[in-house]
Amino acid sequence: MKYQKNKTCKAAKAFSITLIASALIFACQKKKDPPPAPTPTNTTQAHKNLMIAKVDNVDWTVYSISTLYAFILFDSGNSHIFGGQAELNEPHTIIYLSFEDSIGIHNLKNGSKYVGFYKDANALTFTSRTGTINISKADTGALSALKKFTATFSFNTDTIAGVSHKITNGVIDYQYSN
Repeated sequence: MKYQKNKTCKAAKAFSITLIASALIFACQKKKDPPPAPTPTNTTQAHKNLMIAKVDNVDWTVYSISTLYAFILFDSGNSHIFGGQAELNEPHTIIYLSFEDSIGIHNLKNGSKYVGFYKDANALTFTSRTGTINISKADTGALSALKKFTATFSFNTDTIAGVSHKITNGVIDYQYSN
């Protein structure tokens, strides 16, 4: 009987150890991690500077507004000259505008505070005879430097050696970034 009792004790101990081990295994099992939270995406895109127009009904686009091919030639008080070059190498064409940072529609006319210019591939510079610029944003920073400039424009140039140009559908959307 002693053998039976000892055998039962051993079986009970083994069962207890198995039960405890099972409980520990189940209790210590690593829970599945929840899926990671979605990584927030930056929904704001960098501002894309733009200067486009049609010259004699042909698309014209500034070469690169982030380099010196679109440029602010002059900032003084509230007077500015802003322009852009269409090609990297000669011959190239340039459109530039002289204006004050006054929001609204202004006439582009030679001899006024608001003037448009077009330099053709032959290096002839034509001046606006008639036209308009609609300035919707002109923000300046330190030393009156132009920081943001948004406008639409169109003008007809004067005539040089029997040639004139029609600049239409002009758009500038410029924002300075360092």
